[in-house]
Amino acid sequence: MATIDDAVWTLYAELRDKPGEHQWDEYDAFIAETSKTHGEDSLEVAHALAIFGRKSRWESARGDVAVAHLNRAVTIALRDPDVPDRLGYWYALLCVISDDLGHSEEATAAAERSLEAWRRASTTPVYLKSREAILIAVRLGIAGTPVVPQLRELALLWPEVEEGHRDEQAGVIRRHATRRTDLEQADRDRLGAITKDVGSIAAVLPPPEPVADHDALAVALAELDAMTGLEAVKAEVHRLVALLRVRELRRAAGLPVPDTSNHMAFLGPPGTGKTTVARLLGRIFKALGVLAKDHVVEVDRAELIAEYIGQTAPKVDAAVDRALDGVLFVDEAYALFGGERDSRDFGHEAVATLLKRMEDDRRRLVVVLAGYDEPMERLLDSNPGLRSRVTTVVRFRSFTGGELGGIFDGMVAGAGYVVDAAARARAVELCDLMRGSSDGRTFGNARDVRNLVEDSIARQAERLAAAADAGTVLDEAGLRALDVADITWTELGDPALDRIGSEEAVVVAYHEAGHALVRHVAGGSPPALVTIVPSASALGRCFYSDDGRTTVTRDDLVAIAASALGGRAAEEAVFGRASAGAFGDLRVAERAVI
Repeated sequence: MATIDDAVWTLYAELRDKPGEHQWDEYDAFIAETSKTHGEDSLEVAHALAIFGRKSRWESARGDVAVAHLNRAVTIALRDPDVPDRLGYWYALLCVISDDLGHSEEATAAAERSLEAWRRASTTPVYLKSREAILIAVRLGIAGTPVVPQLRELALLWPEVEEGHRDEQAGVIRRHATRRTDLEQADRDRLGAITKDVGSIAAVLPPPEPVADHDALAVALAELDAMTGLEAVKAEVHRLVALLRVRELRRAAGLPVPDTSNHMAFLGPPGTGKTTVARLLGRIFKALGVLAKDHVVEVDRAELIAEYIGQTAPKVDAAVDRALDGVLFVDEAYALFGGERDSRDFGHEAVATLLKRMEDDRRRLVVVLAGYDEPMERLLDSNPGLRSRVTTVVRFRSFTGGELGGIFDGMVAGAGYVVDAAARARAVELCDLMRGSSDGRTFGNARDVRNLVEDSIARQAERLAAAADAGTVLDEAGLRALDVADITWTELGDPALDRIGSEEAVVVAYHEAGHALVRHVAGGSPPALVTIVPSASALGRCFYSDDGRTTVTRDDLVAIAASALGGRAAEEAVFGRASAGAFGDLRVAERAVI
């Protein structure tokens, strides 16, 4: 970076930091002496001229002279590309003084150059946000500048600007409200109401106008249709899209259109794409012209319910405010409350507040409540107002083994890996075991497939690291390939965890054989594999094949419950007692029959 004379820099810093302790003649003398000693066009003179601007800003005096001095200072400094931080500061002074003088166009030009200089100086992101906000604030002083679009842009920056800078910029904006003679009263009122408060800009803005975009709609629907499985979900979304499109056509034709909400409930087990589809819905609703924005705000109980009286409603309101003009996705919504009113649980207050906002803001908000089938049905039935406002219920179902294999393919490709025919066949086999042996209400679906992919990538990494240690040169193809030996699901068992003794192994073997035998007799998905190799979650497992059905009958549930108890029965029949591990089977049986 260019250097200046130490004596000049010392005096510059003194005059800059304590402008109120020095007189105007000292600044004039500083300029004259520096010009005489270092030359009219020296960088030292640029600093002397710029510090005059600092004094002018401090005193709110001699503004016209300060503007001339600062313009000359930046002209000199521009010859040296190594002083972007000084330029940023000097342009900022020029911006403020020009704005004070009512020269809004000159102030805006200086603000643009200040921002450019600070970007070159690689200053902090927070400070850059402040400079961006200043540019908008001074631009609002130019006659003819539309107010609402600039305020929308500023509203996005406002929360990230430091409070002191917000206070200063709000003052500039309010001054424009009285200075500009071309403003409508509504815009004058908007500018005059802005304060340093983070929400003050958003509070004065009119709601954004939704605009339909048929191309964006086609892209979003194509992404939905490309998702693996979810045929019933896709059909329901397409039905909803058709309904909303025709509703808008009727409105355009002057025909009556019912004033309904678009709130929805997504019911189904985890890992079935509820969050992914909700994010697509944000884009779909925007493309339809139903919502002005495509953002999706995702929250759960912890983000809506407070610990103390009076704090829950504001938390819900804050979440809704963030989601306005878009989608509010409430995951595990049934957890908001569990039934009977409890004075220590403010879930009922959260639901009541959410209900009111769902009604009041129905034209600017879509709420999607998501969770497991049974508890979500209880939640919807618990409050008539909730059921009446949720006009669409979309039911997600667990993927079949084949669909899980397709999800595996997509995840592997997305991670930059490839599998050959043998490796994919092994993956499909594991997905079938996953699906067949699952509890439909707790099975992780795509999440479990993600675990399979991550386990396989970890096993490949172990193999390749060993090969590299042995001197093998790994090419790109080798780094991308997942071999059949890499396709690993740790739930099948991990020999590294095998610490059980021979007597315990016998007990585990009889236990797992009991599960398999009872399932074979009781019916349902047949046993496919029994292992006593420990995994992180069990000493042994009985896996069942996927029969491809998407519904479960009463006889199936009885078979599941009976086979869950089969391990305990085998231990009692052979050893006369059941081990502590067998008590976990009671919970499985209970879930099946409740």
